[in-house]
Amino acid sequence: MRYSLLLICGLLIYTMKSYGQWAPNDAIWHYGVIESVFASQQGYEKAEVVGDTIINSRICKKLRGRRYGYNNQLVSEKIWITFSDSDKVYLQTHGTFKVLYDFSANVGDTWNAPTYDAAVACCPWDTTVLVTVDSISSMVISGFLKRVLYVHSDSIVSGEFLNPLIEDIGGAGYLLPFPYSYLDGDIPYFRCYEGGGISYQPTSFNCEETIVKVETEKGISVSIFPNPASESIRIMGIPPSQDINLLVFDNTGKQCLSEDINEESVIKTSNWPNGMYMFRFYSSDSIFNACKLFIKY
Repeated sequence: MRYSLLLICGLLIYTMKSYGQWAPNDAIWHYGVIESVFASQQGYEKAEVVGDTIINSRICKKLRGRRYGYNNQLVSEKIWITFSDSDKVYLQTHGTFKVLYDFSANVGDTWNAPTYDAAVACCPWDTTVLVTVDSISSMVISGFLKRVLYVHSDSIVSGEFLNPLIEDIGGAGYLLPFPYSYLDGDIPYFRCYEGGGISYQPTSFNCEETIVKVETEKGISVSIFPNPASESIRIMGIPPSQDINLLVFDNTGKQCLSEDINEESVIKTSNWPNGMYMFRFYSSDSIFNACKLFIKY
C-alpha cells in the first residue's frame, strides 16, 4: 500500500509538470511599459502566438509583439521566432537560434542569452549576455508545478533578466534581457500570462491597463527617483508635514516593507533582490492614495 501511494504521488507530480509547455497556441504575455522614469505614463506590450513556421526541419512558434502607448495607440510591432527543447527555450537572432531560457539549469550553471543591444537601439538581439543561476525553487501556478530560477547577468549595461524566471512563462521583466540600468524610457515589466491552462497575474495592474498620470485625489503626484535604481531611492512629491505610510510588495504579491515616510524619505534598496516592486502610499485620512512601480537592478 505504501509503495502504491508513493507511485500515485509520483505520477501526479509528473503529470502536473508534463502538461506545461512553452508558447502553446493560445499563449499571451502582457508587459507594462514605463514610458519615462521622469513621468507616470504607462503603455503596454502584448505578445502572443500567431502561428507555426518550419525552420531547418523544426517546428517553431511565431510570436507577435505589439506595443501600445498610454493613449492606446499602436506604437510598434515585431515578430519573434522561438522553440523549446529539453527545458531550454531558443530565440532566433540574426538567422541563428540562441538559448533564451534554460530551465534545466542548476545553481552555478550559465548560458549566453540574446539581449537588447543598448548601444544600437535600432538593432535588437545582436549581442548576448552571460546569465548565471544563483538559486532554484518552485511554485504552483493554476495547478501546475513550475521550476523557478533566480539569476544574474555579467553586464547590466547589455541587459539583464528581472527575477524570478518562471518555467514556461519567463522573467519578471521583459521576454528577454533588457538594459534596465542604461535606458530611462520604454522600460518593460511583466504583468500577466495566459496559455495552456495557466493564468498568472502577479501585479494589481490589469493586463492592458494604460496610465496617463498617477495622482492622488487632491492632484498630488508621487515620484520615485532614480527608477530603476540599485542602492537607494528618494521619494519625491510627498506634501510637507504630512505623514504617509508606504507599503512595498514584490512581484509575487508578498509585502516586503511597511514604513512611515515624509518628503525627505530615502529608502535603502541595496539588499533587495533585483526585480519589480509595487509601491503603495496611504494617509490616515484617505486623501492620499497612489501607486507606483519601482525596478531594482
